[in-house]
Amino acid sequence: MDQDCPFCEIARGKRSYQEVFSDKEIIAAMDHRPVSKGHVIIFPREHYENIYDIPEEILVKISLISKRVSMALKEAYNPPGLNIIQNNGQLAGQTVFHFHIHIIPRYDHEYLRYLIEVAKNRRIAPDDYLLREANNIKAHLISQW
Repeated sequence: MDQDCPFCEIARGKRSYQEVFSDKEIIAAMDHRPVSKGHVIIFPREHYENIYDIPEEILVKISLISKRVSMALKEAYNPPGLNIIQNNGQLAGQTVFHFHIHIIPRYDHEYLRYLIEVAKNRRIAPDDYLLREANNIKAHLISQW
């Protein structure tokens, strides 16, 4: 546990939250600064800073809970869209350095317009570049098993 971490404070019972789900390893709660109606965060009770630190078995469990929470959001609010977001590191937008996933229902077209603008500015990469990058990643992926 990290003494200054808000999610660790929740896990220790030192900070209030609105529970959606919890068990001995995982908490799902309403985000206290919601982006939209039904915005939920899911995080492990133990402190893991990011995707690099979290044990695979906890990550799998969080993934399953994310699916179930997403299905509950669909039944409760029927949003026309839904983001599942997980940031790693400050440059990726991580502001709380305790692994967590945001599940954000989307109800209007504002975010869709943003995504369309981003997509329009993407360029097709040359095949030789993609092959070189794929081979580099594959070489390092092998060491993970």
